[in-house]
Amino acid sequence: FEAVVLNAEDTGLEAESFNAIIANFVIQLTPSADAMMKECARLLKTGGRVAVSFLGDKAKSPLRTIVPQSLKELGVNLSERGVLPPQKDDFELGQDLQSVKRRFLSAGFSKVFIYNSPMNLDMVSAEEFAKSQLEFPMIQNMLSVLSRDEKLELEKIIVKNAAKYLDHGELIGVDAVIALAIK
Repeated sequence: FEAVVLNAEDTGLEAESFNAIIANFVIQLTPSADAMMKECARLLKTGGRVAVSFLGDKAKSPLRTIVPQSLKELGVNLSERGVLPPQKDDFELGQDLQSVKRRFLSAGFSKVFIYNSPMNLDMVSAEEFAKSQLEFPMIQNMLSVLSRDEKLELEKIIVKNAAKYLDHGELIGVDAVIALAIK
């Protein structure tokens, strides 16, 4: 087994050299999902498979919405403090699964299966969830513009919002989509 870092849209690897490709939560990060799909088709042998996961329905993904919602409740707009919003909506692909299927077919795949698969965290306390979110490096970078008091208040709001799920027996996670495409 060997792992290498490559451009998912143009790997430079030999065509038809793989039986399977797994891309877990990668496709929504590439500038062009279509280019990545075409590159996967180019790399796979006939009958080869690619399994791709990406974010689905934002409304069913509290793992990715609780912190932004909590910031809004706190009255903080990070862009007003110089924190640039993401250039791309991570949930974009999950908005129209039939379109994703057509795009895989256009990229050179003969058959495509797409299904939703909830992915939940095993955290059962709102406090544990809040702490994990506030310790996540990407979130820490975004929140570096907050004062100490704002961070403490934000943690309380995150706990309150996480408890809305956990207190009703719902785990916190994301709505993931799995696409299995066969060349």
